[in-house]
This record gives sequence, structure tokens and C-alpha cells, in this order.
Amino acid sequence: MYVTYNNFPFPDLSSFATQTKIEKAGEAVLAAQAEFPDAALTTLYNKAAMSTALHKAHNDLDKVVLNAYGLKSNGTDAGVLEVPFNMYAEITEGLLVTTPTKRKR
Repeated sequence: MYVTYNNFPFPDLSSFATQTKIEKAGEAVLAAQAEFPDAALTTLYNKAAMSTALHKAHNDLDKVVLNAYGLKSNGTDAGVLEVPFNMYAEITEGLLVTTPTKRKR
């Protein structure tokens, strides 16, 4: 499964070491993409044709981000998604006002 983490609340990055690891892993993805300057994203991310360097860079980035969430890279899809969804629920708790529904007679 591929998770796009920018859609979720990000974990606390007060640890400079964690920030640095994520930045370096992200830069490695960009460097691997830069090896193919004329390629469209659909070409770069075609599973059958993705370069080994780009695939490795994304796997490394995933591991670092999962670690920042306190997860292991061998977690289940449901387990991986549970953490950011719970963070989102915690952050948004009390923000939405529910209005009572009128019962039909």
C-alpha cells in the first residue's frame, strides 16, 4: 500500500535527528527523480519500469516516516493508517458542532 502522508497530521518533529533523516530521505527521492529529467511522473512511477534507485529511495523515506509515527515498516495497512487517523481525530475533537436532528412524526 502507498500512503501519502501529507494528507495526515504529521508527528512531532522536535527531534532534530528525525527531521534530518526525513529531509535526507526526501532529498534522495528528489535526486533519484532528477536522474530522469525528461520523464513524466507516470513514467517514473510505473511499477514495471520504476528505477531501482527511485524505488529504494521511496522505501527508505517510508521507513523513516513510519519510524517518526512510532511504527515499524512491516505493519499492516490498517495498523499504519490507524495512527494518523487517530491523530486527526484527536486534533479535530470538539471542532465540529453537531446539531440535533428532528424526528419525523
